Amino acid sequence: MEVGSSYIVVMTLLCVCLQLAQLIVNAGGVAAMVDYVSETHSNVRLPGVMMLGYVAAHSENLAMAVIISKVGGFALS
Repeated sequence: MEVGSSYIVVMTLLCVCLQLAQLIVNAGGVAAMVDYVSETHSNVRLPGVMMLGYVAAHSENLAMAVIISKVGGFALS
């Protein structure tokens, strides 16, 4: 399965379950996603960006985890 496709599956699951979003953050999934977004170009990075948005939308704590993982620096560059 293509890497982008696997992130679409994870993003779809995140829409359903707050506990799954918390588990992904605890397992370091946000850092891996930030690396994926920073290493890819064009439309290939869209699923990763959307997944980070879904994680951040679940709670303030998860949003802070996304911000702290250098997403803010990536968005400003």
